[in-house]
Amino acid sequence: MNKVYLAAISGGADSMALLDMAYKAGLNIVAVHVNYQKRQSAWRDQKIVADYCLKHDIPLYVNYAASLNGNFQSAARDLRYAFFKKIAAIYHTDYLLVAHQLDDYLENVLMMLERGSSALYFGIKKRVRIYGLKVYRPLLKYTKKDLEQYCISHNIAYGIDESNLTYDYARNAIRHNELSKFAKKDKEALFAFVESINTQRSAIIADYLKKYQKDVYELKEFSEIKDKDLFLRIKLSRKLSKKELTEIKNELKEAKSFKRYCQKRWLIKEYDKIYFIDELYDDYRYVINDLKPFSTPYFRITTQSDRFRCCKVEKSDFPLVIRNFQKGDVIKMRYGKKKISRYFIDQKIPLYKRHRWPIVLNSQNEIILVPGIGCNIDHYSINPNFFMIELLNMRGESEHAC
Repeated sequence: MNKVYLAAISGGADSMALLDMAYKAGLNIVAVHVNYQKRQSAWRDQKIVADYCLKHDIPLYVNYAASLNGNFQSAARDLRYAFFKKIAAIYHTDYLLVAHQLDDYLENVLMMLERGSSALYFGIKKRVRIYGLKVYRPLLKYTKKDLEQYCISHNIAYGIDESNLTYDYARNAIRHNELSKFAKKDKEALFAFVESINTQRSAIIADYLKKYQKDVYELKEFSEIKDKDLFLRIKLSRKLSKKELTEIKNELKEAKSFKRYCQKRWLIKEYDKIYFIDELYDDYRYVINDLKPFSTPYFRITTQSDRFRCCKVEKSDFPLVIRNFQKGDVIKMRYGKKKISRYFIDQKIPLYKRHRWPIVLNSQNEIILVPGIGCNIDHYSINPNFFMIELLNMRGESEHAC
């Protein structure tokens, strides 16, 4: 069976041209359409898409969006991609065609320049992965007028979104005030120029990715990096404005410690080190019924380990529960009870490790072992039978580094 391609079709000229081109190219297409119900013409656009799909026997799925809270553009994007992914799962595919064209590309470039954005890539990528979908944009070399003319020449109905004619959005203002002054040859020249810059930057980025693979850095290492802005954008996997970059660099220079979430990753500074981490608060829980070796992303049960990572367990202790550290956890040791959080502070355990540190409890819900700290005094033995090692290190740290 041919690979199935989802095609995001709004009903505008660009998307209807995409749908017709894909159909005539013989692709196995499934059309997906989102009706946000914000304007009367939305129903007209849905009918245009439905009529074409009915005529050419193309499956069509429509999502009727309810009112969206917060930033509409952001919420609408999340909604439609969640919908696309749901339909993609039905057809066991991850390919999605979208109708972004040259004007969209250049509008994006001009908006980024106007905001002073320090992006890793300018414009819109022809291929990108979003929500686990492989998104393809095959129309980036066509202008909107080209696609309108295509629809007219091929007698394909299309709708005009009247909201695009207003100045309500920053993108619309750029479209009407700036991009409308560009002739087609000027648009093509600007596209070629921006793509040449992107090609050069891609080579530099590839070199940085190879050079800076670690997720933990000494402050001295960071101070010696020449292009700190590029380094931070790559490690934080997101677009950052010049203002944001300046704030982050000032915090890294002046603050003794801090943590900052940048959409996709955490940036943490503490104990003269910088950490880049995907998940800071990572809850887990495992139930253990025997002493067999067992491995997880957080710990490993083994047949031997050092004296701070073992204890003696009896049959009555089972089933054991191994979970991440929780606030208030206390362990009974030879010199009395000790708050595990206090140990973390005393030993300068990094913040990213604390939330994921494995805690072993017996059937009586008593903490009997915290690897790296020690065991409950009642479970201490010179002949231990339970051994484990915490696996909490990041790229750039040794196995038992704190």
